[in-house]
Amino acid sequence: MSLEIATGFAGALGTSVQSDFAVRQVWGKVLRAHPKRALLMALLSKTMKGGKATAKKVEFSTHGEFVPSFTLTAAYPLGTETTFAIESNLALTDDTVAMCVRTGEQVIVRTRTSATSLTDILRGTGNVAAAALEVGDKFVICQTAREEGVEDALTAIGSSPQLWHNWIQECEIDEAHTTLQKMQQQYNGDAISNNEMDVAFEFMCRTSRALHFQQKHVIAAGATGGGTYGQRVFGGALNFIQEFNENILTGVGNFTYSTLGDFMRPMSKFSSTGHFYGFGSGEIFNIVSNWQLPYARLKMGEDKEFGFEITRVYGGGWSLDLVTDWAFEESGLDDRLHIYDVSQMRLLTGSGLDESYNPEIKSPKKNGAHLIQNQRTAAYTMVCNPYAMGYISGITG
Repeated sequence: MSLEIATGFAGALGTSVQSDFAVRQVWGKVLRAHPKRALLMALLSKTMKGGKATAKKVEFSTHGEFVPSFTLTAAYPLGTETTFAIESNLALTDDTVAMCVRTGEQVIVRTRTSATSLTDILRGTGNVAAAALEVGDKFVICQTAREEGVEDALTAIGSSPQLWHNWIQECEIDEAHTTLQKMQQQYNGDAISNNEMDVAFEFMCRTSRALHFQQKHVIAAGATGGGTYGQRVFGGALNFIQEFNENILTGVGNFTYSTLGDFMRPMSKFSSTGHFYGFGSGEIFNIVSNWQLPYARLKMGEDKEFGFEITRVYGGGWSLDLVTDWAFEESGLDDRLHIYDVSQMRLLTGSGLDESYNPEIKSPKKNGAHLIQNQRTAAYTMVCNPYAMGYISGITG
C-alpha cells in the first residue's frame, strides 16, 4: 500500500484533494475570526427600536442657542454715547441688561431699533463707570429689566432652526451556494451556515462604513446612469460634518491632549450628555496611550509589564471613549479620528421591514440550474446632530 493511501491522502500533502479514506475535521471557531469592523452599526442598533422612516426623504432640524452676546461694530471714545451699532443679533429685546466684557461696564438697552442698531442706552448703570468703547467690544446679554406696571409687549424673538435631510437607501447583499454544496457538507460545523453568517456580518460591516463615510446622492428615475425607479444614497456622519463645516481639524501632525481638548470644547456645548465616542485606527490609540509614558515609573525588580491602554479620555465637561475600528485601518484613513455624540444619532429602518437589527432574509431562489441564492435586504437612513460631531485628520504622532 502506498504512503498516500495509508495516510488517507490521494494527492500531495498540502493540497485540497481528498480521498474516500480521510474524514477531515476543521474546528469551525478557529476559522471564524472577524475584525472589529461593524462597531458603529452595533452602537446604533439599540436606537433603531421603534425608529421607522415612512418616506424616501427624511427631514430633521437642529436648534442652536440664541447668541448670548452682542459685538460693537463702531468705536465710542467719549463714554457718553447712547446709540450702538452692533453685529446682527435678533436675540436682543428692549430693556436688556448687558455687561461689557473688557471694561466691566453695565448698560441697559432701552430700545432695539433693528438687528444692528440699539438706541436709548443707559450707560454705567452698575458698579463700573461708563468708559470709552472700542470696535469689537463684546457685551454679555443678561436679563431684561422691565418697568414695573407696564404691560406693553416686548419685541418678540424666536430661534431659527437649521433644517437638514437624508435619503432612504435600499441595501442588499446576496449569498449563494450550489445544490451540490448543499448536499455535500465538506467541513464539520456546516460550511454553508458559516458562509451565510459571514455574509450577514459583511452586511453589517458595509452598513457601519456607510454610517461613517457615505455622502448623500440621488439618481433620478430615467436619468443618465439611473434605472427605472431611481436610486438614493443616505449620508453618513462625514457627510453632515462636512455640511456643517465647523468641527473639522486637518493637518494636525503631533497630536496632544491640549489639541484634543481645544477640539472637544465647542462640540461638548451641543452634546446632550457630554459623552462622545472616538473611532479610529489602532495607531491613533497607540499615540493617545503614549501620552501617559512621561509620567510612568517602573519599580525595579517588581514590574514585569510595561505600556498603557487608555480607553477613555476626560476633559472639562466632556469624556471620550476610544474605539479601535478596523474600518479606519485603510491607507488614508489611519490618520483620522472621527468623534460623535452617539446619543444624538439615530439609525432608522424603512417602514416596510419588521426587523430592526438584522436585514430581511428573502426566501431562497434558484439562480440558474444549480445555484441557490439568499438575498438580505434592508432600507436604512440616519438622522443626527451635526453640531455634536467632528473629525481630526493628519495625525502623525
